[in-house]
Amino acid sequence: MFEKIGKNLKSFFATLLLAVLIASFAVWGIGDVFGGGAGRTVARVGTKEISAQDFYAEFQRTLRQIQTQADQAIDREQAIQFGLHIRVLSQLVDRAILDNKADDLGLRASDAQVRETIRSFEGLKDATGNFALPLYEAQLQRAGYTIPEFETLIAEDVARTQLIDAVSAGRVVPEPLSRALFRYRYETRTGQVISVPASAVTLDTLPDDATLKDRYKANQGAYMTPEYRGVTALFLDPGLLADPEALDEAALRDAYQQREREYNQPETRTVRILTLDSAAESSAQSAYARIGAGEDFAAVATALTDFSEEELAIGRQSQAELEDTYGPAIAQAVFALDDQGVTEPLQSAFGWHLFQVTAIEPGRTRSFEKVQDELAQDLAMDAARERAYDLSMDVEDRLAAGETLETIAADLDLPLSTAERISGQGLGADGKLVSTQPSLLPVLDNAFALFPSDDPELIDYADGGYAFVRTDSITEPAPKPFEAVRGQVEDRWRAEERQRLAGLKADDLLARLRDGADPQSLAEEAGGSLVEPRPVTRAERGGDAMTPAIAELLFALDAGQADLARASNGDGYVIVRTLDVTPGDPAAQADSYAALRQQMAAQMTNEQIVLIRDAVRERIEIETYPEVIQRVLDTQGRG
Repeated sequence: MFEKIGKNLKSFFATLLLAVLIASFAVWGIGDVFGGGAGRTVARVGTKEISAQDFYAEFQRTLRQIQTQADQAIDREQAIQFGLHIRVLSQLVDRAILDNKADDLGLRASDAQVRETIRSFEGLKDATGNFALPLYEAQLQRAGYTIPEFETLIAEDVARTQLIDAVSAGRVVPEPLSRALFRYRYETRTGQVISVPASAVTLDTLPDDATLKDRYKANQGAYMTPEYRGVTALFLDPGLLADPEALDEAALRDAYQQREREYNQPETRTVRILTLDSAAESSAQSAYARIGAGEDFAAVATALTDFSEEELAIGRQSQAELEDTYGPAIAQAVFALDDQGVTEPLQSAFGWHLFQVTAIEPGRTRSFEKVQDELAQDLAMDAARERAYDLSMDVEDRLAAGETLETIAADLDLPLSTAERISGQGLGADGKLVSTQPSLLPVLDNAFALFPSDDPELIDYADGGYAFVRTDSITEPAPKPFEAVRGQVEDRWRAEERQRLAGLKADDLLARLRDGADPQSLAEEAGGSLVEPRPVTRAERGGDAMTPAIAELLFALDAGQADLARASNGDGYVIVRTLDVTPGDPAAQADSYAALRQQMAAQMTNEQIVLIRDAVRERIEIETYPEVIQRVLDTQGRG
């Protein structure tokens, strides 16, 4: 719900509301970690305090932003390792420093300003566009804030913004400076690029053995064998220990009864929902009438709210799930509908709703006979994991008593894998994959971290399995015989020679281009190509328009000049000639120029705010409480 509010917030203050409301859910119900006493404060900044609740709420909000921007799962522990908690605390301290300055200047938010700010939030308006007090109260209650507490937060933010507005007021970016920067940044250049590929070079002579041996000796580090280890590992694999045939029917039937809910799926319905606030019963009745008259449910719902058609869907729901969320009356009403049916307006704690059923999935029951084999395998694996654990304890005790992996494996009939010489990639001295059963590949990282003098290391796998790995020997890297790598040495000589000759050819072509030779003829002579990239601006350098090496030359050369550089793909060289240079035109590119001036003004304001922050920091006392921060993070980590 609050994620949706965020799409409609139009001001800096509304963004604060979103941050507070969303982040508060992260700390809702986290127990006594934010309880009374000194443990509620993570920092004191002058006359301001930063509470543990505010700190963790900001931490969670920032983590979600990073996860969204990175488009990958970054968990809490990784974020802490990267120092996110330190960054968040620093931001909160900076904010509190500005609050101290706002107090010094007597900046205050009036009650009217606070009310106006809150009433401006689109997410707190009903279908008619009016501020909905019940919706406001309900959302704050769910977020764990009283109205006075939340309005205090808004008042502080309004005062802080007054300070920022005061700093930026009257601050004008000098026109000559912005024009000069615009002409430079939005300068447009055109050019030509001649490729001189090394792969097109024909070698007239081939090296003899003496030449290759000299190359081999000079680059011997490139022709070394990898480090090898002698490795032995004992495996406790639940998949190998499991014995489904050992389970009798009585045990399986008992397990079936315990998992009855898993094998007996209730009927589910795919549901869409239109939600209006608690004061909008008439709007809900009107929507119901329109749908009953033939209008499309999604069209009516999206017209009355800011939800898209996709966001109306709440997915497949069982009757019990609907009852948990909306109460038994609504659940019964939804499950009384036929496919594509729509309920009358129904009220819950969240407001007024219309529900539409878009699909019905009948319940299904899987009999004992149908799941018997699957159940036997599951139970056997559970038992095998327990046995693997017990065996791991037994093996550890035996190793401590002086037994070897070999004798333990033989005595307990456990699989043992051995390789006399294996690389970190699992290859043998012949360059082929070392084949063992079970495979040694999963234990190689551990094996290469051990020495022959070390005791066997226990590895605990996520699937409930274990392994004990021992390093028996170490074979250090050594030069491969010349005869074994002669082909590699010759291939390297060929590549380097072609690159050298391509460089000489590029030097010659560059000189001739500067003397006025036709660039197309030069490209054909080199076996390459002539390309004229689209016009690019200086701001586009390093983008997809061209490689960095070409862009660097294009913008370093004056019009008509040419130079060369190594090709970015390693295949020879490129010759770049700059043709035209056109400075940015503020008058012709008015929108871009206005955006640049806004950026410059914002930067000037930021710099002034930093100066104010640093000055205030020098004269106020700042005290942080790392033990409280650690307790907050530790408590959440266990939650």
